[in-house]
Amino acid sequence: MSAAELQAILNSPALPPPDDVVPNFGNPPNNNRLALGITIAALVVTTLAVLMRIHSWVYVMKHHTGRLEAFLVVAGYGSFLAYVILAFRVINTEIGFFVHQWDILVKDTIPFSKTIYFGGLVYNSAILPVKAAILTEWMRIFSPRARNGFWWTCQTLLWLNVLYYTAATIVEARQCTPQEKIWDPTVQGGYCLDTKTVELTSSSLNIISDLVILLAPQHVIWRLQLSKAKKLGVALIFAVGLFGFISAIFRLVATHDYLVSKDATYAVSPVAFWAIAEMTSVFLVYGMPAIPSAMHAAKTKIGTYYIGLTKLSSRKPREGSHPSTSAPWRAKATGPSSKYRNIDKDGFGLDTIDNFDGKGSQWDSTEFPRAHLPSMAVEVQHTIEVESHERQPVANGNTRRESGDEVLLRQHPWDKK
Repeated sequence: MSAAELQAILNSPALPPPDDVVPNFGNPPNNNRLALGITIAALVVTTLAVLMRIHSWVYVMKHHTGRLEAFLVVAGYGSFLAYVILAFRVINTEIGFFVHQWDILVKDTIPFSKTIYFGGLVYNSAILPVKAAILTEWMRIFSPRARNGFWWTCQTLLWLNVLYYTAATIVEARQCTPQEKIWDPTVQGGYCLDTKTVELTSSSLNIISDLVILLAPQHVIWRLQLSKAKKLGVALIFAVGLFGFISAIFRLVATHDYLVSKDATYAVSPVAFWAIAEMTSVFLVYGMPAIPSAMHAAKTKIGTYYIGLTKLSSRKPREGSHPSTSAPWRAKATGPSSKYRNIDKDGFGLDTIDNFDGKGSQWDSTEFPRAHLPSMAVEVQHTIEVESHERQPVANGNTRRESGDEVLLRQHPWDKK
């Protein structure tokens, strides 16, 4: 093929337009806004699900089990990010999504087809490790010792997914020789495998695995020794897999339409976004069980922060609350002890607590949170502050006690007198 013939092919329409349709090569209509919204929403939801689980790994779990699942999920999330980057690339630098093939030239389909090809490979590498993590964790949680029907179901589905996705990835990666023939129709020679069966089988297997992931834990949950309300709450958390099951069905339909359509650039767009919806649902299935603990921890931290602000504001000196510094006995008085000792209403001695600023500032130790004591409905706390003062000389040379060894007993520390 001469260079002139090659240029003629590259600058020709990628597909003859239907009757009464005028091609728009300069600015082909697309639906990139919808594509961008779906991609961003999927990215946000998936990232939140992964962060929830990371919070559980770091702050909630007190043992080191689940490291394998953590590694698998992080690896799957990396592949998911690669898929999102490829989607942004199509939206921003290539022809876009939902573009009819008769509105673009052959040369414009080459980078688009290459991106779609790598997107399929990334999809396999994202969904497989996360599903493996889900099934592995469920076997550890719901069947830690007994090899019952649930355990064997998860084992069968786990290895079926591993074997199939590994084989499918190899076939899709090497479907054409030379490899450039996959996305470049101008490459001459070589051969390509028919991957339609592989793609349909992949979509069908996802429906089966998503259905098992949806139903298997429900059977175990409703047999737990819990109240009906708690069973319902746990069941709803694990029922998020219903979204993945629905996404897998629509992806199978979209894949079939794409394989039989001549308008490939338009028909492949629904496949891409049902795939991203399915990946998002898989991450949600793994991340949702960690949401209750994360929300509880967040409420605790917010409550602690609010209480801390309230206590700090209550410690600020009010105007006119301090005695005049011109009083001689105040000027000569030594500051309070650098340590206080809390006494509860039953006379139980608590740990000694250092002064807040360590510089003799007036800070009432009874306001310190006593988390290690059981809570009581009513507390009456006594703080005894002992202040010693030096003897002051008077005019006649004698000495007198201005307020030496004065004992101030305050029933209520917050009552400024």
